[in-house]
Amino acid sequence: MSHPDLVVDLADSRFDDIVDSWNDLALASGGSFFQTAAWARAWWLHLASKAPTKVALWMRADDSAEAVSALSQTRQPILKTGGPAVNAWVLTGSGAGAGDHLGWLGESSDSVLDWMVSDTSGPVILTNLARTEGLEERGFVQTSVDPTLTVDMTASDDWFQGSNDFRKKLRYYARQLDKLGVTLEMVDRVTTEVFDALLSLHAVRSESLGWSSTFDSARRQFHLELVARCPPEWGPRACVATRDGEIVGVLYGFSFGDTFSYYQTGWSYDYVKQSLGSVMVAHAMEHAAGAGAKVFDFLRGDDEYKRRFGATVANDSSWLLPRGTTGRLVAARTRVAQRVRG
Repeated sequence: MSHPDLVVDLADSRFDDIVDSWNDLALASGGSFFQTAAWARAWWLHLASKAPTKVALWMRADDSAEAVSALSQTRQPILKTGGPAVNAWVLTGSGAGAGDHLGWLGESSDSVLDWMVSDTSGPVILTNLARTEGLEERGFVQTSVDPTLTVDMTASDDWFQGSNDFRKKLRYYARQLDKLGVTLEMVDRVTTEVFDALLSLHAVRSESLGWSSTFDSARRQFHLELVARCPPEWGPRACVATRDGEIVGVLYGFSFGDTFSYYQTGWSYDYVKQSLGSVMVAHAMEHAAGAGAKVFDFLRGDDEYKRRFGATVANDSSWLLPRGTTGRLVAARTRVAQRVRG
């Protein structure tokens, strides 16, 4: 395998012809939800202003996909911390508040990376990669390590991997919420009402805690696009907490393959004493395990509360191909910073 059998732009009508092959390969190869065609298309439409995009597809003799990679050209700061901005090729679906566990699909890393390097000009920025084989050999420089936390729900006979003391507390909080009339339900179809409640609750909670969040109304159409494009078997899911018909909490994530990825949450501060946020996480974990999930993925961020559920670190990393004068200067600065940290 060397050159791709097909290269299309997401604006190309031929894109629709490869969606099923793309998604099938993501499922078969253990890819993440953020590596699906649905995620890439929604990101391109609503977050990337239909940026120039190349989707490369390598096919087997039986017409199934052997490898898929997608790059988009956008205006980017070369480092996560800012600095000079340039026209750069990035992984389709990446960026602030976007995907984790990104990268190409399939086992043919050499062909995919050779295509990335030969079919682009200027810097190439690959963020939140789950795989890194072959990058250094082609001149890529690691710019950061990005901790993500996951729970292996098959590590014991029970889906819950936290301490017995924490489990007792969660059960106590769940009983208190039940006494208050709060009910929890997992929904496999995220409605507009549920998503808008999530946005509202998240905004209020973020403001009360002094957080800065990219999860706001500007992301609404992106996520509603995901709901519309994903099949019933996988895609957006939510744990919804209600009281007297009012939504008071939402945990939002994605079911894909053997993994549930917990993406975002919002809940009323009225239930802070009952730890509604933690109870929703436990409810989502139990439901996911019952539906056959083996991994509960908390995604990026090394937050202490995740470890209480038994989560352990599984790092992603970000890389830069420093072509051009600006790229080379930033690469040199990155190497210096890495030596200082070392």
